[in-house]
Amino acid sequence: MPILGQIQSFELTNTLVAVVRYFGGTKLGVGGLIQAYRTAAREALEQAHIIEKDVLLYLHIAFTYEELPIVMQFLKQHPATIISQQFDLDCTLITAIKPEEQKAFIEKFEMYPHIHITEKGIY
Repeated sequence: MPILGQIQSFELTNTLVAVVRYFGGTKLGVGGLIQAYRTAAREALEQAHIIEKDVLLYLHIAFTYEELPIVMQFLKQHPATIISQQFDLDCTLITAIKPEEQKAFIEKFEMYPHIHITEKGIY
C-alpha cells in the first residue's frame, strides 16, 4: 500500500515500482517498514523519466479501391494515425485514434456500405 500510495500521488497509471528489501526489517518494525517502502518508492519516482502516452484505440478499416479517396481524405481531416496499410485485391488500414473519438469516426463511414471497421484493441 505505501508503494501504491506513491504511484497514486504522482497520478501515474500503468506503472510498476519494485522495492527490494535486503534486510529482514524486524528491527524497523511495521511503521519503519511502511516508511522505508514509501520513501524508496517516492525517491525512485522522483528520479524516473516519466513518459506520458495517450491511450489509443486501433481500428481495422477494410475497403475497396473505389473508396480509397474517401478514406484517405477523411483520415487527412481527422486526428487518426495510420499504423499500417496493405493494398492487395482490397485495401486495409490499421489506424490509431483516441477512444472518445471512436463513435464519431465510425459514424462518418456508415453511409459507405463497402467500408468495414472493426476494433483491434486498445494500446
